[in-house]
Amino acid sequence: MTGRGSYDHSEDSETTLQYGQAFQQHPRWTASPPGNGPSQVPPAQQQTPPWQAPSTPWPPASSPAAPMPGPTPRRHGGGRGAWVGAGLAIILAVAAVAMVVIQTRGDDQSTDTAPAAAPNSTPAGADSQSTTAAPAPAAAVSSADLPGLLPSASELSDLLLLGQLSLVTDAALPYGDTSDQEDCGGVAAPGLHQGYDGSGYTAMRIQDLNDGTPDTFSVSVSQAVATFPDDQKAQDFVRTESERWAQCKYKPVTLRYPGAADKVWQIRNPSFNDGVLTVSMSGFPGGGCQHALTSRRNVAIDVRICTDRGSAQAPQLAAKIAERVPAA
Repeated sequence: MTGRGSYDHSEDSETTLQYGQAFQQHPRWTASPPGNGPSQVPPAQQQTPPWQAPSTPWPPASSPAAPMPGPTPRRHGGGRGAWVGAGLAIILAVAAVAMVVIQTRGDDQSTDTAPAAAPNSTPAGADSQSTTAAPAPAAAVSSADLPGLLPSASELSDLLLLGQLSLVTDAALPYGDTSDQEDCGGVAAPGLHQGYDGSGYTAMRIQDLNDGTPDTFSVSVSQAVATFPDDQKAQDFVRTESERWAQCKYKPVTLRYPGAADKVWQIRNPSFNDGVLTVSMSGFPGGGCQHALTSRRNVAIDVRICTDRGSAQAPQLAAKIAERVPAA
């Protein structure tokens, strides 16, 4: 049927609600067991549906919105209400997916933005390298440190096993001794003017020790230390002296001592190994000396040992003094 009295299955859910509101005004409508067809009532109680009553306007003007006590007649077939329900379900599903996507994007952004703190943090292995300032270089050895670098008489006696030694001279500048071979530098003795003049040294300490008197002794030790502006200058001094000493190879060199007789020394073959310059010489029958020159940091170490039997201990003494130079 197509008139107002018909039950059109294509009507929307809003019409269904209005039907229910109209039914609420007629409490004689009773529920029937669910079935495949429209709900039925006994013939004696069936009455004209409200939509056919001429006295009721369409739709009712003031029907209450409270739910009906009885079940709404079951409709057959799909309608717009089904589409609305499906649409609501789709909207809810889309909203749920959107929430998941937003949450996932938030987690990704949190993860992606975490490394942004890396530029302000210290990279691994590096040390100590990017945020920690390098330690300042140790101060150069000064003139005040020089006396402490030289072993005492008793320490020399124990080190060299040459008997009891005594300090004879202790000076803070080169001796007044000179050589007749200026081109050979200080090859014949420590602390000679020819060796240090023009070298750039800044301070010196020199000592002489022996096992007797100045006129009669069998063992003598000369030890000197001199500071330079920096380590490189001290190394350059030793290297320059190695070239000058080589010029007096197998030559006699005469030393002139103020107030004393000259002394002639026969120079042997100088050698320069591992930064240590050494040369042997003889100056009296059966006896001789060994002279050594090296550097440690900004300090030049210049020593000579003489005995009535000769000596080969100068490098040993130079190494001992080098151990006393403060580390950088």
